[in-house]
Amino acid sequence: MIDLNIAKTELHLGLLAPVRLLQITDAHISRAYPHEMDDPQKFAHRKTAFDGDLPNGAEKRFEALLAYAKENSLLPVFTGDIWDYMSEANFEYWDLITSGLDHIYCAGNHDFCTWPGADKEDHTYKLSALPRVLPHVKDHPVFSSRIVNGVNLVCIDDGYYLFTSSQLDSLIKEVEKGLPIVLFMHVPLFAPAYADLLLHKNPACAYLTAPTEDYLKTYQPFRAAQQRPDDITCRMVDYIKSQPLIKAVFAGHIHDHHEHLLTPALPQFVTASAYHSAAREIVIR
Repeated sequence: MIDLNIAKTELHLGLLAPVRLLQITDAHISRAYPHEMDDPQKFAHRKTAFDGDLPNGAEKRFEALLAYAKENSLLPVFTGDIWDYMSEANFEYWDLITSGLDHIYCAGNHDFCTWPGADKEDHTYKLSALPRVLPHVKDHPVFSSRIVNGVNLVCIDDGYYLFTSSQLDSLIKEVEKGLPIVLFMHVPLFAPAYADLLLHKNPACAYLTAPTEDYLKTYQPFRAAQQRPDDITCRMVDYIKSQPLIKAVFAGHIHDHHEHLLTPALPQFVTASAYHSAAREIVIR
């Protein structure tokens, strides 16, 4: 029996019928076939890091969360890093587990990863990985939207701590539909108090999208370069924070539950990792 850590969140938007979701993030499934392993010991170490003391623990916890979603009539929303790296074995597992499953999918940084930390993760790297990922996902990993009972569930990829102009254009078009919007993404947006909490645990960086320059000055140089926002990313974040139809942001990436305000009117909910048996039950009314 796996004990689950389910955070519970309710949003009150005046819907005619409730929307019931289970946000699942950061499962870090780590499967690979022998022919995919340049160093079996390296792959085994990575898998053990997420399985813990339970054989195939990451998969069993992930499947327990899916069972919870089914038992409670919750639509799964995946917000990235379900697999730890791209491999035939990981994709086959994902294809099997999601076959016939109604769900919403949003990418994380590991979704495009050949091996964690092996390559510079940038837009060109992502474009090279997209052909491998697209056959296995029902929603486009970079931007997608779905209207359910009058609320627009919008997924935006910010796994590399950046947004693009096409994502901003797409979000503006979704806002023009005039419906309340709930955003899902992998990396949480920067908030000073939350960054302070994260930096207390890890002074290297806060791992948030669009940190301000005064915070970046405290980061390790590599992390500062990785996470420094460009102009379009700053514009996207400003737009998200200023748009009254955007009602909440849900993210993962940090592997711990947290709730805070990005503005007085915009809450952000960070959901802990599936490999820790965690998820977030969301009811939108």
